[in-house]
Amino acid sequence: MYVCIQTHPHIHRQLDTLHTYITSIKRTKKMVQKFEICINILKMGVEFVMVFLEDMKIAIHQTNNQQSISSTSQTPYIGLLP
Repeated sequence: MYVCIQTHPHIHRQLDTLHTYITSIKRTKKMVQKFEICINILKMGVEFVMVFLEDMKIAIHQTNNQQSISSTSQTPYIGLLP
């Protein structure tokens, strides 16, 4: 024997509304997770650029120092001595 329980229309609407809210929360949670992933990727990109620029700064500084040292120091003449 099956018993059929009639639910009140008001309760049915509330259940539908609750289901809608839960679905919305799940979507919002997924969106937040995607934003977190995007933010982490952006952080890594900025960190990469900062490291690259710092390395370029060091390389330029070393190149300038080597040029100033080579222009001020006398390079020995290698060849025939008198």
